[in-house]
Amino acid sequence: MNSYSQGCYLGVLGGMGPMAGAAFALRLAALTPADADQQHIPTLLRNDPRIPDRSSAHMAGGENPLPYMVDGVRFLERAGAQLIAIPCNTAHLWYDEIAAATRLPVLHIIQAVIDDLRRLGLHQGRIGLMGTAATLKLGLYQRHLEAQGYECIVPDDGEVERYCVASIRAVKGNQLDAAFAPAADGIARLTLNRPDKLNSFTANMHGEVAHALTRVETEGARVLVLTGAGRGFCAGQDLSERKPAPDGTPPDLGETVDKFYAPLVRRLNALPMPVVVGVNGVAAGAGANLAFAGDIVIAKESANFIQSFCKLGLIPDTGGTFVLPRLVGRARAMGLAMLGDKLSARQAEAWGLIWQCVADEAFETALENLAQHFSRAPTKGLAFTKRALQASLGNDLATQLDLERDMMRELGRSADYAEGVAAFLGKREPQFKGQ
Repeated sequence: MNSYSQGCYLGVLGGMGPMAGAAFALRLAALTPADADQQHIPTLLRNDPRIPDRSSAHMAGGENPLPYMVDGVRFLERAGAQLIAIPCNTAHLWYDEIAAATRLPVLHIIQAVIDDLRRLGLHQGRIGLMGTAATLKLGLYQRHLEAQGYECIVPDDGEVERYCVASIRAVKGNQLDAAFAPAADGIARLTLNRPDKLNSFTANMHGEVAHALTRVETEGARVLVLTGAGRGFCAGQDLSERKPAPDGTPPDLGETVDKFYAPLVRRLNALPMPVVVGVNGVAAGAGANLAFAGDIVIAKESANFIQSFCKLGLIPDTGGTFVLPRLVGRARAMGLAMLGDKLSARQAEAWGLIWQCVADEAFETALENLAQHFSRAPTKGLAFTKRALQASLGNDLATQLDLERDMMRELGRSADYAEGVAAFLGKREPQFKGQ
């Protein structure tokens, strides 16, 4: 039961854009714990799309939207609203002026986010942000979140354009199917994001990656793209977390492997989809072997791989002792593991450690092309291919032939096989669903 009595309303200042106001009202109704119509929150929605664009006003000298927003709030006040909500991020650039223009309390969208994070038990840590270029460049969320002890992860301009701006533009043009396309393309993207530390792993980062992989496993992705932020892919373990204690007690590195690195490799190997790894810079120690855990690995020409364990008196972990001799043979595996020399991306390609070495300026395009290709491919068949090739490492020929028979029997009944045959016979491009 809500606490609003007859005649008390939540006022919603919408129109920025009109779909946002309508979506807010819909979500409000959907999330209200009510058993009858009468238990919902009485709401007044002022959905006036004539309010000038907030981003243009703040970044390009466009018309000031404040008078329009104040007029809307006062309209809601006269109509009987007792509380104001504004479902627009950039409108909050004028929050103080709007709040000062009314006697009503005005909810703050960013404070509401912080309150919800705390309700979920997230009192500190790294928060990923996605928004319009204006929202991100003006630091609207960053200032408030960082003041409360959070670290903000902000996408680059290309990602903002691809996954946010394009959708907003489609919504404003009433092209809702196109608006959801970036989120529904089947591509999961996981970026290791500690660029100041060459994306070296901490326990907290392992937890974040594990959480991200859970989403990949459960949210309908058809390909995972794994890469690093900044100038490196991954420098392995952050040694500042695994150094001896002040009293000289050594860390249990076996526990680190058992708790973090081994489960990570197992999960990547078990994902029922291609794992594309884009090595954008140095890949050292566990970072190198994490890259080799991918199904398709491409690397910038300037990237290199280093089995740096020997320089610390350790062995290659994260599957290194398994994968290296199988990919490059015993002699080269020994050399890599015992010398710890840099191996260039070009040499890694020549030795068969990676699929392709790509010129630096062509790397992002090549990585995106692979992602798009696999997002439209017959995912179930590729997942079976992955399992069959992995199983072949331990099977004899007879066992492998039996496995191929069983897999072909199941795949022959799949929707993607039926579509592939129909497309071939009809001389058209197949429309695979990954099933």
